[in-house]
Parts: sequence; C-alpha cells; structure tokens
Amino acid sequence: MTEEANQREAEEAKLEAEYRECCQDWRWRDKYVLDKLGAAGILFGLLGVALGIIPPGSHIIKLFLLLIGSFFSIILSISVAKDTYYRDGTEKLLRRLSTQLNINNSLQTLESLQGFDDGLNFQELQFPRKISIQRDKSSIALPKRLRDWLLNQRTFRWILAFYLGSFIIFLILIGLLLFDWIWGSCLPF
Repeated sequence: MTEEANQREAEEAKLEAEYRECCQDWRWRDKYVLDKLGAAGILFGLLGVALGIIPPGSHIIKLFLLLIGSFFSIILSISVAKDTYYRDGTEKLLRRLSTQLNINNSLQTLESLQGFDDGLNFQELQFPRKISIQRDKSSIALPKRLRDWLLNQRTFRWILAFYLGSFIIFLILIGLLLFDWIWGSCLPF
C-alpha cells in the first residue's frame, strides 16, 4: 500500500466514525425534546393543582409558583429551540458526510430490499433515517385530510409553540395576580 492509500483509508475511517457519532447525536436530540414534553406536562399539571389548592390571599406563594412555572417554560423554550437548531445542523453535516463517504444512495441501490408492496418508496427515502411509507398503507385510522394534515406538521415547532404559549400564560397569570394583590380586586385568585 502506498502512503496516499493509507491516508485515504485513515480519512475514510475518521469520516465513518464522525458519521456514526452524528447519527447518534441526531437521534438523541429527538429523544431529548420528547422527554422534556412529558416532564413539562407533569410539572405544569402539578403547578396548576397547587395553585388551585392554595387558599385565596396567599399571593406570595402563588406568585412564587407562577415565577417557577414561567422560568421553567422559558428554559424549555430555549432548550427546544437549541435542540432543533443543533439537530438541523447535525443533519446537514450527516448529508455532507454521506456524500463524502459515497453512501447517500446506498439504500436505493440494494436490490434485496426492492420488490415488496409494503408502501416503502426507496426513491423518496430521506436521510437521516426519516423512513416513511405511502400514506394509504399507514395504520393511522383517521380521515385522509386529517391524517395528511397531521403528518405534514413539524413536531418540534408545535412543542416550541406550546412552551412559548405556556410562558405567556404564566406571565399573564403573574400580571393578574399582582393586579389582584396590589389593587385588591376580586379576581378569582
């Protein structure tokens, strides 16, 4: 082997290792976002119950709970935005690495995976691992228009909108609580 072949082989090994790491990172970012959603649901539910149980007139305690909720929702908003941002960057790097490693069309050329009538379309297979099937072969039992609308939505954007919306709700509740506390109005707080 020549020195040039050794260098090319070493570079390819580095690119393959980076490719594997990026694939893992891409998958973990999806998992992080979805895990945060469950935790947020539980925490927001507990905050709502706590606010409902605390007797009227306990403005400081309610204010403290609302501040915690608003702080947590803005942290989650920042986190999901960054996870989405970095996941998208990782996907772009994966696309470049797959081109450099000459594997970006590898699934489309595997003849052993062709010939099934299961809805997989290898010509439209997206990278990294966004494997979809023909929508009419899906097990999602919803009317076609609703199913197509749901499948066309970007999940991370909706999750981010939920966190930003909850942050706005917490700010409104803080404002109402302060108004009730300072001016002694009869809001149902």
